[in-house]
Amino acid sequence: MQLITLAAGGFLLAMMGWSVFHLPVLVQAVVLLSILAMVLFFTKPEVSLLVFFALRAIFDLLWWIPGSIASMNMMELYTGAVTAMATMLFAMDVRRFDRHPCLPAFTVYGIVLAIGGLRSMEFRAGAEILARYASPLIIMFLVSTYFDTRARRIRLFKVATAVCIIPVVLSVYHLATGQMNTYTLAGYNRLLGAYKNLHNHALMMMFIVTMSTWWWFQTRQRSHKFVLFVYGGMAALAMTMTYVRTAQLALLVFLFIFLYLTYRRRYLGVALLAVVLLALLNPTVQDRFKDLILILNPDDETMLRRKIGSGRWGLWTSSFTEYLRYPLGDIILGLGVGGHWVLTRGYFNPYSIAQQGYVDPHSDYLTMTYQVGPIATLAYLALQMQVIRYALRIRQYSPDRWARHFGSYMVALCVAATVANCISNAFINRTTLGWYFWGLAGLVFAEHQQLVRSGRVE
Repeated sequence: MQLITLAAGGFLLAMMGWSVFHLPVLVQAVVLLSILAMVLFFTKPEVSLLVFFALRAIFDLLWWIPGSIASMNMMELYTGAVTAMATMLFAMDVRRFDRHPCLPAFTVYGIVLAIGGLRSMEFRAGAEILARYASPLIIMFLVSTYFDTRARRIRLFKVATAVCIIPVVLSVYHLATGQMNTYTLAGYNRLLGAYKNLHNHALMMMFIVTMSTWWWFQTRQRSHKFVLFVYGGMAALAMTMTYVRTAQLALLVFLFIFLYLTYRRRYLGVALLAVVLLALLNPTVQDRFKDLILILNPDDETMLRRKIGSGRWGLWTSSFTEYLRYPLGDIILGLGVGGHWVLTRGYFNPYSIAQQGYVDPHSDYLTMTYQVGPIATLAYLALQMQVIRYALRIRQYSPDRWARHFGSYMVALCVAATVANCISNAFINRTTLGWYFWGLAGLVFAEHQQLVRSGRVE
């Protein structure tokens, strides 16, 4: 053990020395923090997970940092490092998860992912996609095990909520300084915020609104309610200014289900009335969601249907038709990680020019199916169903108000995530959203385990 420790310390020291001479100052700081996090991870995993959740939202905003290591930028290095460490810890403590309700589906999911990785068209891209698909679920297992007390679970949710103040403040700052005048897409001036990708911005703001909404209903102090109202209102404003329909639809689904499950009928009625009035009176809302009329109109022209959702309908149908032309083995196991690009190149759509022909299907479930087959997609959906199932059990059997409301929150968030995954790249292909969603899902299973220990459920 002393020799191993000495060798590891020498390697880390050599890496730090190399970084001093070859990397920018900001990158050196990131490398140093990464080394400290690695040392901390295996000694205090629950503290490390809190740190990782805090840094994840911040790293999304640091895409402008120059420099790379082994052709990987800071975000890729961060994701890869956390994935590697989480996988090692999961493997070391695998016996802790032998009775976890998600283990059967995850085992199938992992096997199919491994097969898809071996059939990957490009090693680097394949490794990145595999990390994106696997790391949130591994983190879920770790959270469900190491956050075994109510205080730790509340602390994790608070950390996730508090750290997201940073992107919200930056979004409002960019809105106030006129960023929307410099970024236009599909005829609308849009707020990009501090993000590199517009949909990342919109979906993160949507997720932040859900967290602030839950805390607003949870707290009883007026001062806290006022702060949370301002916080959630700024996030909602930033999300609205992106004009991204996926985030808006997902948020509406969340609000309706959450208000219904928590028996807040008056708030639900107000929300429904507000949606109806906006649909009837707001020209922007009518223009953005006019595609719904095309879907419901069976007599519409084929070309108009193919343009639904900024070309999504045509992209989905053409790529799926192409997918079914492959041999049965490829249909069952997918085309390999990264193989989804092949299925979309034959369809000309508004995304083609912007992405130089590398167009993904713009549906998380289709993207996963094309790469690793329907077995993996069904396994992933089974994992989501387990989240809903156990969240409903918490809502029904827990004597604690916090836990019951958290169960309702996770049911609503899971359904909203499913809607977003169906129509866009959301909680699967966007790593930050995946980490936060499955991290909170881990709290569901940890909370349920407490009910088991107390004898309230079997």
